[in-house]
Amino acid sequence: MGRLFQIRDINAFNEPIWSQQKDYGETNEYYAMFLSFCNVSPSHRSLNNTWREWTKDAGYGQHPSTTYKQIASAFHWIERAAARDVQELRERYSIWSERDWDWREGDYKTGETLRKQAERAIEHLNSDDFKPDIQTIISMLQTASSLQKGSIPNIGALSSTQVQDILAALPDSKRKRVLRIVMAEYKEEGEASIPDDQSDIIDAEVKSLPTSVGRRKSSRKSVGQE
Repeated sequence: MGRLFQIRDINAFNEPIWSQQKDYGETNEYYAMFLSFCNVSPSHRSLNNTWREWTKDAGYGQHPSTTYKQIASAFHWIERAAARDVQELRERYSIWSERDWDWREGDYKTGETLRKQAERAIEHLNSDDFKPDIQTIISMLQTASSLQKGSIPNIGALSSTQVQDILAALPDSKRKRVLRIVMAEYKEEGEASIPDDQSDIIDAEVKSLPTSVGRRKSSRKSVGQE
């Protein structure tokens, strides 16, 4: 039996590549299938799992039909879903990074206020009119120090578990590209500074990353396309 669906050229797809490709024959039904594939977490995403979810009320069996598999192949579901994953991860990180910095700034300012109050109280230690409590002053200074030290970022937090989850779901052709992006973010260097011929080294470095992958607050351009 011949292939029913011709494989499209993913490089010609409209941006972003995970959007519906009507110009290339992706109907509403095909796109709905693709979105159901995307909506499964990367570590559990497979045609078998998404097929069962897509047909759970129709009783079509546990294994995807030939047509379903050919649609997935023709419209590059794996590559497009991976690109979408990376973009969503970037967007989530950007949002929480901003919230993280706002929270840290608030703690730092609160600590600064407490410190100033404690310093004003210290100035009155030898006053006959007002005798501040020493333990209260110490407690204020300790709290101020704790708040201000805790507000210093590590910097930002990107779960390495999230990164590894997405990497595991990537096709080989895309994995090296994303590894370079991750390491460039971690090292705070431009992506071009990570050589193409060091994929094994990069892979090893990613596996050795700490629980949180630090990144300074920035307005870098999102990638998400590869």
